[in-house]
Amino acid sequence: MKSLAELIELAVLFVFGLEKYENINVVYAAEDGNVFTDENRAKIHVKGKEMKYHTITRTEAEQTQPEKKVVDELDENLIAEKTKELEELELVSANYQKMKSLVLFFGIETPDLKADTLIDALTQYKTKISA
Repeated sequence: MKSLAELIELAVLFVFGLEKYENINVVYAAEDGNVFTDENRAKIHVKGKEMKYHTITRTEAEQTQPEKKVVDELDENLIAEKTKELEELELVSANYQKMKSLVLFFGIETPDLKADTLIDALTQYKTKISA
C-alpha cells in the first residue's frame, strides 16, 4: 500500500503535471497507486478490497511537491514496482486502467488512449526494456 505522500507524487505525475489535464483540480488515488479523475471509479476500484482511496486536490499536490517531478527523480522502489507490474500484467482490454496508468507513468507517447493502442505501446516498451 502506498503512503499519502507517494499517492500525491503519482497524482502530480499522472494528472496535475500534464498539460492536457490542466482543468482537473481533484483526483482520487487508491492506496494501490491507481489514480482516477472520477470519484465513482475510485469507489468501484476499492470496493471489496482492504484499501481505501484519498482525495487529492491540485492545491494540495502543488504545496507538497516541487514544481515538476520527472520519472528519473522518483523513488527507485516505485520505478522497480511499476516495472514489475508491467512485466506481470496481461496486456488485454480488461486491464485498461492499469495499462493506461503504466503508459502515463513511463511517459510512453501514444496517438490516443484506446485499449489496442495501449497494448501495442506497452508491448513495444516491454521489448525495449527487456533487451
